Amino acid sequence: MSLLINRRALKLRLLVGTAFDKKEQKNTLDLVEKWWLSYKAWEERDTFIAAFRQGRMTIRQAPASETYGEYMGKDGGTAFGARRGDEERKPYPKERYRVGMDSIKDRLKPSNFGMDGGERLKYKHGLHDLSGSLCAPTVPLLSKQVRWKWGKLSEWITIFMPMAQPEDLELFSLLNSLAKQSQATWPEMYIRVAEMRKQMSRIKLADSVDIGAGLHDVSPPDSDVPKFRYGVKQPLDSNRALTGVDLVRSQKALNYTSILPTGPANSNTNEIVIAYRQHAGVRFPLFTRWNAEENAFLCFEDEPSSKTVIDKKIPDAWERTLQV
Repeated sequence: MSLLINRRALKLRLLVGTAFDKKEQKNTLDLVEKWWLSYKAWEERDTFIAAFRQGRMTIRQAPASETYGEYMGKDGGTAFGARRGDEERKPYPKERYRVGMDSIKDRLKPSNFGMDGGERLKYKHGLHDLSGSLCAPTVPLLSKQVRWKWGKLSEWITIFMPMAQPEDLELFSLLNSLAKQSQATWPEMYIRVAEMRKQMSRIKLADSVDIGAGLHDVSPPDSDVPKFRYGVKQPLDSNRALTGVDLVRSQKALNYTSILPTGPANSNTNEIVIAYRQHAGVRFPLFTRWNAEENAFLCFEDEPSSKTVIDKKIPDAWERTLQV
C-alpha cells in the first residue's frame, strides 16, 4: 500500500480515540508498522530536487568538528553553558554539546540515543538538537538564503538534509504523544515508538525569522538533573509543556512549509530547530563546501551520498542539481 493510504488509515484510527484500547492494540500496531515501512521506503527514494521544490530541504552550516565542554577526555576549548531561569549562561562542567559535521554523523546512529544503564546517551555524546534553515523553492539562488555565520561560507561545511512531509511529522507527533500517555498500559507501543524517534529526523521549532536559538535547561527548579531544550525561550507551564512563542513555533514545526515565502522572493531568512536522525538510503545527508570559482557547493569525495550527485556539486542555481 502507498504511504498516503497507510498514513490516512493510521491517522483516522488514532483520531477516533480507541486505537490504544486493549482490544484494538494488534490492529493499531499493524497499521503503525505498515505506515512506518512505507514512510522509510519513500524516504529512501527521496531526491534533492523533489525535496527542494516541495519546501522540505534544510541547510545547516558547521565546522568539521566542534564541542562545547569536554568529550571523550578532550576539552573542546569552550565551556558548556545553558540558560537556566534568569541565568543566561549557567555552567555545566559535566555536560557537553557537539555541533560539527562529525556530530551530525553520530546523530544518524540510533545506538547513540536512548538509555544505557540509566545514562542518557544523547547527553553522554552531546547530541542535542541543532539550528538550521529551511530552503525556499521560490528563491532561485542558494547563496541568497544560506545563513552562514561571520562570512565563513567557504570555510564551514554546508549540510543538506530533507525532512519528512509535514503530514508524516504531524502523524508521528500524534503517535508519539499517545504512546507517552499510554506508557504504563501499553509499554510495548511506547518502546516501538521510541525506536522510531531514533530513526526519524524532525523539525522541532520553526519560524520565518531568526529565533536566536540556544540551549535552555527546562528541568524543574528543584531538580539537579538538567533537561536541555534547544531554542526554547519561555518557562514551561505546570505540566512541563511549552508556552507562548515556543508553543507557537512548535506548532509551526508540524506545518513547517508555512514559514516559507509564498511567492517569488530575492532572499529567505528563517530558523528551524532540527533533530537529525537516521535517514534511509545513501542520498542524504549531503556534506558540501562552497567553492566560489565553481559557483557551487562541492560534495565531499569520500562521502557515500556524494556518489548520488552528478558532477558532485550543488549549483548555486539549485534547480540545476542532478541526482541519481
